[in-house]
Amino acid sequence: MPVHTTSEGVSISYQLHGEGPALVLLHGLGSRAEDWADHLDVLAPRRRCIVPDLRGHGASDSPEGPHTPTKHADDVASLLDELDIQDTDIIGYSMGGAAAFALAAAAPDRVRSLCIVNSVPSFELKTFKMKMEVVVRRTLIATFGVEKLAGLIAKRLFPKPEQQALRDRTIDSIKRNSKEAYIDSLMGLVGWTIEDQLGDLAMPTLLVAGDLDYTPVAVKEACVAAMPNANLIVVEDARHGLPLEHTERFNGILSDWLNELD
Repeated sequence: MPVHTTSEGVSISYQLHGEGPALVLLHGLGSRAEDWADHLDVLAPRRRCIVPDLRGHGASDSPEGPHTPTKHADDVASLLDELDIQDTDIIGYSMGGAAAFALAAAAPDRVRSLCIVNSVPSFELKTFKMKMEVVVRRTLIATFGVEKLAGLIAKRLFPKPEQQALRDRTIDSIKRNSKEAYIDSLMGLVGWTIEDQLGDLAMPTLLVAGDLDYTPVAVKEACVAAMPNANLIVVEDARHGLPLEHTERFNGILSDWLNELD
């Protein structure tokens, strides 16, 4: 059952699963703790999994935004303090990957290792395509609401005819977010970066990237090259929703990652 802690007056909901060394799981934009369910069978037997709803998501509070990766990282640090956990491994997907990077940059002594999934250390809008992505999302959600945006995102994540169940699952998850909370989280990403700190992040880091992700593989390769102890795994025929699109493959990667850490 979810429980709650408080970070800067904001109630943060989280779940605990399993036993062992701490492992924090950070979900993506529009998602929630429950969306890690397909991976807990692999992780919980070997780790004490701490699975929060990031602020603005799930059962956590959504104060006035923007909800930046730095704010999410502060919330995670407060949660670790509440649980009397000094350091942890972290898996961060998409927006959760940015939050994981932010915590590693702000408090490297608290992060033993990172697994970053379809995410990057900078959301500066460097190209016209990136700027339009934000404009289109914000316009769609402001005009038509969360459910319409959820349907369009689901089709991009899972375009194959046989992936209807994944589309339905994604729509159901995203549409539970309020319009305001989603926009606050989206705009919290814009302009955030720790790119100039990558060389200082010496903890073991694994980047997992879909070859068809929003962000090109070359961007992840550059990230790995800038870090002293990082590796990259590219999953073929995988889009941004890689953890659900290729659950078995992804769980195998996570199992191998834990083996290396152990």
